[in-house]
Amino acid sequence: MTTPEFDLQKAHRHFSVTCFNEAWSLIDKTERTPDEDEQMLRSSVASAWHWTLRDDCTPQNLSIAYWQISRVHALVGRGDEAARYGQMCLQASQGEGIAPFALGYAYEALARAEAVRGNPAKAKGHLRKAREVAETLTDEDTGRCSSTISQRSAEAVRPPTTRTASARSFSSLGAREHRAHRSHARPPAR
Repeated sequence: MTTPEFDLQKAHRHFSVTCFNEAWSLIDKTERTPDEDEQMLRSSVASAWHWTLRDDCTPQNLSIAYWQISRVHALVGRGDEAARYGQMCLQASQGEGIAPFALGYAYEALARAEAVRGNPAKAKGHLRKAREVAETLTDEDTGRCSSTISQRSAEAVRPPTTRTASARSFSSLGAREHRAHRSHARPPAR
Protein backbone atom coordinates (compact mmCIF):
# COMPACT_ATOMS: atom_id res chain seq x y z
CA MET A 1 0.00 0.00 0.00
CA THR A 2 1.35 3.41 -0.90
CA THR A 3 1.61 6.24 1.57
CA PRO A 4 -0.97 8.96 0.92
CA GLU A 5 0.18 12.47 0.08
CA PHE A 6 -1.76 13.90 3.02
CA ASP A 7 -1.60 13.53 6.80
CA LEU A 8 -3.68 10.44 7.47
CA GLN A 9 -4.17 11.26 11.17
CA LYS A 10 -5.48 14.72 10.29
CA ALA A 11 -7.86 13.10 7.82
CA HIS A 12 -9.16 10.66 10.47
CA ARG A 13 -9.57 13.54 12.94
CA HIS A 14 -11.48 15.53 10.33
CA PHE A 15 -13.80 12.71 9.26
CA SER A 16 -14.44 11.36 12.77
CA VAL A 17 -15.76 14.80 13.74
CA THR A 18 -17.48 15.65 10.46
CA CYS A 19 -19.34 12.35 10.31
CA PHE A 20 -20.32 12.55 13.99
CA ASN A 21 -21.72 16.05 13.44
CA GLU A 22 -23.56 14.98 10.29
CA ALA A 23 -25.20 12.11 12.15
CA TRP A 24 -26.05 14.44 15.04
CA SER A 25 -27.69 16.98 12.74
CA LEU A 26 -29.90 14.21 11.38
CA ILE A 27 -30.64 12.91 14.89
CA ASP A 28 -31.86 16.42 15.75
CA LYS A 29 -34.40 16.41 12.92
CA THR A 30 -37.91 15.54 14.08
CA GLU A 31 -38.78 14.15 10.65
CA ARG A 32 -36.41 12.39 8.26
CA THR A 33 -36.78 10.78 4.88
CA PRO A 34 -35.68 7.15 4.39
CA ASP A 35 -32.60 8.48 2.57
CA GLU A 36 -31.77 10.69 5.56
CA ASP A 37 -32.15 7.68 7.87
CA GLU A 38 -29.59 5.81 5.77
CA GLN A 39 -27.27 8.83 5.73
CA MET A 40 -27.59 9.08 9.52
CA LEU A 41 -26.64 5.41 9.89
CA ARG A 42 -23.71 5.66 7.48
CA SER A 43 -22.41 8.84 9.12
CA SER A 44 -22.48 7.41 12.65
CA VAL A 45 -20.68 4.23 11.60
CA ALA A 46 -18.13 6.17 9.53
CA SER A 47 -17.39 8.41 12.49
CA ALA A 48 -16.72 5.40 14.71
CA TRP A 49 -14.52 3.81 12.07
CA HIS A 50 -12.41 6.95 11.74
CA TRP A 51 -12.14 7.14 15.53
CA THR A 52 -10.72 3.61 15.65
CA LEU A 53 -7.91 4.71 13.32
CA ARG A 54 -6.93 7.79 15.31
CA ASP A 55 -3.79 7.68 17.43
CA ASP A 56 -5.61 9.47 20.25
CA CYS A 57 -8.67 7.19 20.35
CA THR A 58 -9.66 6.19 23.87
CA PRO A 59 -12.30 3.82 25.24
CA GLN A 60 -14.34 6.91 26.12
CA ASN A 61 -14.29 8.04 22.48
CA LEU A 62 -15.47 4.59 21.46
CA SER A 63 -18.16 4.64 24.13
CA ILE A 64 -19.53 7.89 22.70
CA ALA A 65 -19.32 6.57 19.15
CA TYR A 66 -21.12 3.34 20.06
CA TRP A 67 -23.75 5.32 21.95
CA GLN A 68 -24.44 7.39 18.83
CA ILE A 69 -24.69 4.31 16.60
CA SER A 70 -27.06 2.67 19.09
CA ARG A 71 -29.16 5.83 19.21
CA VAL A 72 -29.38 6.01 15.44
CA HIS A 73 -30.46 2.38 15.17
CA ALA A 74 -33.11 2.98 17.82
CA LEU A 75 -34.40 6.03 15.96
CA VAL A 76 -34.91 4.02 12.77
CA GLY A 77 -36.54 1.13 14.63
CA ARG A 78 -33.67 -1.39 14.52
CA GLY A 79 -33.80 -2.64 18.09
CA ASP A 80 -31.41 -5.56 17.72
CA GLU A 81 -28.66 -3.38 16.27
CA ALA A 82 -29.38 -0.69 18.85
CA ALA A 83 -28.91 -3.33 21.57
CA ARG A 84 -25.71 -4.62 19.98
CA TYR A 85 -24.13 -1.17 19.95
CA GLY A 86 -25.57 -0.42 23.38
CA GLN A 87 -23.69 -3.45 24.71
CA MET A 88 -20.52 -2.27 22.99
CA CYS A 89 -21.05 1.14 24.59
CA LEU A 90 -21.49 -0.48 28.00
CA GLN A 91 -18.32 -2.52 27.58
CA ALA A 92 -16.29 0.53 26.50
CA SER A 93 -17.74 2.59 29.39
CA GLN A 94 -16.49 0.32 32.16
CA GLY A 95 -12.76 0.83 31.89
CA GLU A 96 -10.43 2.94 33.97
CA GLY A 97 -10.17 6.62 33.21
CA ILE A 98 -13.62 6.85 31.60
CA ALA A 99 -15.76 9.81 32.62
CA PRO A 100 -18.62 8.61 34.85
CA PHE A 101 -21.34 9.94 32.55
CA ALA A 102 -20.39 7.35 29.90
CA LEU A 103 -21.84 4.51 31.96
CA GLY A 104 -25.14 6.36 32.28
CA TYR A 105 -25.20 6.82 28.52
CA ALA A 106 -24.60 3.12 28.01
CA TYR A 107 -27.60 2.18 30.14
CA GLU A 108 -29.68 4.83 28.38
CA ALA A 109 -28.74 3.26 25.02
CA LEU A 110 -29.75 -0.16 26.28
CA ALA A 111 -33.05 1.22 27.60
CA ARG A 112 -33.86 2.70 24.20
CA ALA A 113 -32.92 -0.52 22.43
CA GLU A 114 -35.22 -2.58 24.65
CA ALA A 115 -38.03 -0.07 24.18
CA VAL A 116 -37.69 -0.41 20.41
CA ARG A 117 -37.62 -4.20 20.78
CA GLY A 118 -40.90 -4.01 22.69
CA ASN A 119 -39.44 -5.02 26.07
CA PRO A 120 -40.63 -2.29 28.46
CA ALA A 121 -39.62 -4.19 31.61
CA LYS A 122 -36.03 -4.57 30.39
CA ALA A 123 -36.03 -0.96 29.23
CA LYS A 124 -37.12 0.20 32.68
CA GLY A 125 -34.41 -1.95 34.29
CA HIS A 126 -31.70 -0.28 32.20
CA LEU A 127 -33.25 3.09 32.84
CA ARG A 128 -33.13 2.42 36.59
CA LYS A 129 -29.39 1.69 36.27
CA ALA A 130 -28.89 4.90 34.27
CA ARG A 131 -30.64 6.86 37.02
CA GLU A 132 -28.49 5.19 39.67
CA VAL A 133 -25.39 6.31 37.79
CA ALA A 134 -26.81 9.80 37.35
CA GLU A 135 -27.46 10.12 41.08
CA THR A 136 -23.74 9.63 41.75
CA LEU A 137 -22.63 12.30 39.29
CA THR A 138 -21.73 15.82 40.22
CA ASP A 139 -22.27 18.91 38.12
CA GLU A 140 -18.56 18.79 37.37
CA ASP A 141 -18.95 15.23 36.00
CA THR A 142 -21.97 15.92 33.87
CA GLY A 143 -22.92 19.46 33.18
CA ARG A 144 -25.99 19.03 35.44
CA CYS A 145 -27.31 15.90 33.76
CA SER A 146 -28.91 14.22 36.77
CA SER A 147 -31.79 16.70 36.76
CA THR A 148 -32.20 16.13 33.03
CA ILE A 149 -32.50 12.40 33.63
CA SER A 150 -35.37 12.97 36.02
CA GLN A 151 -37.13 15.26 33.55
CA ARG A 152 -36.72 13.11 30.49
CA SER A 153 -36.41 9.52 31.64
CA ALA A 154 -39.95 8.52 30.71
CA GLU A 155 -39.22 9.16 27.04
CA ALA A 156 -36.38 6.65 27.02
CA VAL A 157 -38.70 3.72 27.59
CA ARG A 158 -41.24 4.64 24.94
CA PRO A 159 -40.61 3.03 21.58
CA PRO A 160 -39.81 5.79 19.09
CA THR A 161 -41.72 6.16 15.89
CA THR A 162 -39.48 5.70 12.91
CA ARG A 163 -39.62 9.26 11.56
CA THR A 164 -40.66 11.41 14.49
CA ALA A 165 -38.71 10.15 17.50
CA SER A 166 -37.42 12.92 19.71
CA ALA A 167 -33.67 13.14 19.59
CA ARG A 168 -33.66 15.34 22.65
CA SER A 169 -35.21 13.00 25.19
CA PHE A 170 -33.18 11.16 27.79
CA SER A 171 -29.95 11.62 25.86
CA SER A 172 -29.34 15.03 27.35
CA LEU A 173 -27.43 13.07 29.98
CA GLY A 174 -24.05 14.74 29.80
CA ALA A 175 -25.04 16.84 26.80
CA ARG A 176 -22.15 19.19 27.42
CA GLU A 177 -19.74 16.27 27.06
CA HIS A 178 -21.26 15.16 23.77
CA ARG A 179 -21.26 18.69 22.47
CA ALA A 180 -17.57 18.93 23.39
CA HIS A 181 -16.99 15.65 21.56
CA ARG A 182 -18.97 16.94 18.63
CA SER A 183 -17.23 20.28 18.43
CA HIS A 184 -13.70 19.27 19.18
CA ALA A 185 -13.62 15.53 18.57
CA ARG A 186 -12.33 15.09 22.11
CA PRO A 187 -14.11 14.32 25.33
CA PRO A 188 -13.99 16.91 28.10
CA ALA A 189 -10.88 17.12 30.23
CA ARG A 190 -10.89 14.62 33.05
